[in-house]
Amino acid sequence: CPNAIAIDRSSSSCEAARSTVERFALSHAVDVRQGDGLTALSAGEVDTVCVAGMGVGGILDILKGPPQADSDPLSREDSLLRSLRIRTLVVQPQTPRLGSLYALRRWLQVHQWPINEERLVVIGKRLYVTIKAVATQPRAVDRDAVLSADIERELLLGRAQWESDRDNDGIRHRYHRYLVNQRTVLARQVADPRWQSEQKQRWMAILDDAIRSPTMSPSMPLD
Repeated sequence: CPNAIAIDRSSSSCEAARSTVERFALSHAVDVRQGDGLTALSAGEVDTVCVAGMGVGGILDILKGPPQADSDPLSREDSLLRSLRIRTLVVQPQTPRLGSLYALRRWLQVHQWPINEERLVVIGKRLYVTIKAVATQPRAVDRDAVLSADIERELLLGRAQWESDRDNDGIRHRYHRYLVNQRTVLARQVADPRWQSEQKQRWMAILDDAIRSPTMSPSMPLD
């Protein structure tokens, strides 16, 4: 059986992937399938799913699967993952916008996929966040639960990503610049009455605290 299954909706993308697999003599290890996300899988075929190269919205669409016309609106959004017996998720959003990463981490938290590890990766001039989450026993979903300050900070900034790269000055520099840029974007939203909210005010305070943190080396040049 293959060690990996690659899935794409596009027939041309699948053909290109098959050519690459054949060029590296990996046809015995990689099965390329044309399909709509995880619906191309059968239960128990894989235990780990990796979704990368797209925005958070696209990642969540794949994890949730296609909507069911007769489904209960209160049903779990990770029912497809559970039915496929997936145990581990690895996701890497293409654009690490602060609000988008918060939404992704919040979805994982709500559906009992606690984040096991986060890593910051610099590719070219871009900063990416790679998240690994592991399934736990599903419980009732509470999308409206009030979050503590520590949990909200963790969902916004991540918990493990900075710990894992504490001594990497290149990553430290990029991450500090990323936080400063995200704060600038958020400040513009807070200043506009159409976008003001208590949540954005809390996020501003979280960012200010993170940017001033001694581990961020604020004296480091930002370009």
